[in-house]
Amino acid sequence: MNMVGLSRRTFLAAVALVSSAPAMAAAGEPNTVVRAIYDRAAQGQGDEGGMFLFDEGVRRRNFSSALEALWRKAEAIAEANDEPVLDFDPVTNSQDPDVKSFTVASEARTDATALLAVTLTGRFTERAQAADAVVRYVLILEDGSWRIDDLRGSVDGEAWSLRAILKQRTGE
Repeated sequence: MNMVGLSRRTFLAAVALVSSAPAMAAAGEPNTVVRAIYDRAAQGQGDEGGMFLFDEGVRRRNFSSALEALWRKAEAIAEANDEPVLDFDPVTNSQDPDVKSFTVASEARTDATALLAVTLTGRFTERAQAADAVVRYVLILEDGSWRIDDLRGSVDGEAWSLRAILKQRTGE
């Protein structure tokens, strides 16, 4: 009888612990989002790039609501001017995607934010500067899922940010 009472208490304590765990546990790991992007970008010869990430349905599932809204504004302006929203692939930080392999490293993490660095290795091209082979993802926990809130990188040592590019495009 004492054993049954203890088991019940243990069970109730476990239920309470699980139900009070942060939403982050239900959302999984933030690197899952980023790894899925690069698994796809590295398929085949690794030359398809990551522009699929900017398709409307994929954006809605993976971008924060703020970044998605900013993209839609920039997209409307780009369409009105018959221009692309972006003139490069931020996922591969290139004009001509070339992804042989990648590594994902966590640089910072809280319960609601994550900064991940993806280091790219190409099949055919080597970056002039090592920093240009790194794309950083700022993720936030939103509606129970890790969402991309910004992408950052550099070209020839000059820093860029997807959010800053979109803000510039929209005049914000």
